[in-house]
Amino acid sequence: MTEEISLAQSVDGLYDTDLGPKEFVFIYAGYASILLRTKTAVVVLDPADLFSKVKKHIKSLDLITYSHSHYDHYNLSNAVALYKKTEATIISEYSMVDDLRKKIPSEKVLSGPEVFQGLRDGPKFKLDGIKVELHRGVHPRQITQCRVTIGRLKIFHAADSGYWPVGKGEVDVAFLPTGWPSPTCAPGVALAMAMDMRPTFAVAVHGEDEQSQTFKHFVEHELPDTTVVIPQVNELVILSKP
Repeated sequence: MTEEISLAQSVDGLYDTDLGPKEFVFIYAGYASILLRTKTAVVVLDPADLFSKVKKHIKSLDLITYSHSHYDHYNLSNAVALYKKTEATIISEYSMVDDLRKKIPSEKVLSGPEVFQGLRDGPKFKLDGIKVELHRGVHPRQITQCRVTIGRLKIFHAADSGYWPVGKGEVDVAFLPTGWPSPTCAPGVALAMAMDMRPTFAVAVHGEDEQSQTFKHFVEHELPDTTVVIPQVNELVILSKP
């Protein structure tokens, strides 16, 4: 019950916070689940069922993404509930599309390729004020990593993928998995991702505290210009792009 109250309060705070043009706010709800708001848009990444008990506090969503169909990233009933509340566009890995389109209008459910071929990445999507680019990942089943650009804020979400060469490029905030319960994640894997992207902020997700602390130590040694953030579950975090 305490966690539910904490999450509800944080969600309220996320919508009520007055943001400057370079600021953004997010909540880490567990696993790889991120609810993020800028001055112009709200997105949720791999929400699983973690917002199911506080959905009345979700005032708006512009985008929902799903990296793959494992329970700690995707939940159909919660996807439908979030869509009915917000009419957000959904972008998912291919395997969930049929189930989603049985419950949600087809034009609101976009997807990556059925099978990634070689180094080929998925398509790019342009929504109202939001750009999304999908990348292949490494996992026991097909997984997509994604870049989301909202205005000038560049976001990378690795879900719980292992390392895959997604390319270099400016990233303001990268949500990187450090381990448990994923078999493909580890602090060194998250470091390799960070070394490629050199984000302003590297946010440790999907791992135990010891793994995230190890990742922080690695980054502080290898990438002194990157700030590591280790959020508590349900914590409201406000950051500002330089």
